[in-house]
Amino acid sequence: MKAAEARIQPNVLEALVHHEQPDILCLQEIRCKENTQWTPWKYTYVNYNQTERKGYSGVLISTNLEPLSVTYGLEGIEEKEGRIITVEFTDFFVVNCYSPNTGSGRMLYRVNTWEHALRRHIQLLQQHQKGVILCGDLNVVPTTMDMSLTKEIPGSSEGERKAFHQLLTDTHLTDTFRYFHPKARQYTWGPLWMRLKGRGARLDFFLVTTAWVTAGVVNRSEMLDYRGSDHIPIVLELAYMK
Repeated sequence: MKAAEARIQPNVLEALVHHEQPDILCLQEIRCKENTQWTPWKYTYVNYNQTERKGYSGVLISTNLEPLSVTYGLEGIEEKEGRIITVEFTDFFVVNCYSPNTGSGRMLYRVNTWEHALRRHIQLLQQHQKGVILCGDLNVVPTTMDMSLTKEIPGSSEGERKAFHQLLTDTHLTDTFRYFHPKARQYTWGPLWMRLKGRGARLDFFLVTTAWVTAGVVNRSEMLDYRGSDHIPIVLELAYMK
């Protein structure tokens, strides 16, 4: 099974879906109005979490696998920015997340409120004894290896990095790209001219239940070369549904 995560222009997105044929497609920052109805290609199930603010945020999951349940937001947060959606399948949950950027003065909210609620959300899902896949633009740079810029950017602060590693520890999730590519200096974000020079930051992730990773359930975690946005798409492949 392949899951692709992307935030790119429609024509590039169409090419990605055609060539990669993901079983589950997760998009962030779709910027759709609340009443938008969009059925991409031949996906049967399309679920949005849309924002109340026009042209801002929003996430989407589309798939041909029938979900058992779909939920929106995080427990304990009155979240109206359409930043998270959780879809339950037979063996696992997919959580599509677009974490708040701290560049707009939201550091305390992000570190003290959002990150705590996200950890708790994953832990509640894990009580169902299923695998968990957390994907999306988490707006964090985990280590200095994940950025080639000369100045600090939102996501690269000590507090944000600490919260990310606490998420991995408390929820027993693994950063799959780093697991498969321990020394890679590749980046998912940056203007095209910057990425062509090998510069940028890694802000987009597939975090997966560690037991799945060590058991060989995860077959592949890569960045894809589609150049339609300041973020490039990433792909996760599960071996047991290949």
